[in-house]
Amino acid sequence: MAYQLKGQNATSRHSAQGADVTQSQNLLTAKWNSPVLFGLVALGGAIGSLLRYAVFQAFPTNYSFLGTLTVNVIGAFVLAFLLETLAKRFTETPRTQQIRTLIGTGICGGFTTYSTFMLDLRFLFVMSLFSARFFAMAIAYLAGTFILGALAVLLGIKLGAR
Repeated sequence: MAYQLKGQNATSRHSAQGADVTQSQNLLTAKWNSPVLFGLVALGGAIGSLLRYAVFQAFPTNYSFLGTLTVNVIGAFVLAFLLETLAKRFTETPRTQQIRTLIGTGICGGFTTYSTFMLDLRFLFVMSLFSARFFAMAIAYLAGTFILGALAVLLGIKLGAR
């Protein structure tokens, strides 16, 4: 598919296969030109952040990295499930775009936290200078995050494709 650059007039374009394609805007920029979508990201981000806070309250402070692991794995599953479900069951419409923006970008974006993952990992590695037990925790946390995250994505895709 040929993409039109932002600011160009709608014209007839030819893709690499020679098919005639007409677009009024660049699809990559058009989807973010709506104040509604910005509002959905903000609303979803607020909801996701509050949900993350609630999950973190379930873990003792000295094991907060388990909260980070939990939200990242759940977020990976939800995002994979959402995207696969929307792709398999629905055609792309403004409504599906709004759902994807609210839940995928907003809620999942506010819920997951890979920056905290990196800070937790750094803390565990620094503490491993003083105790070997922290090194083992750091390795388990690193491997667990990626392995469980990948498994969550695969499960989300599998369930979303049903």
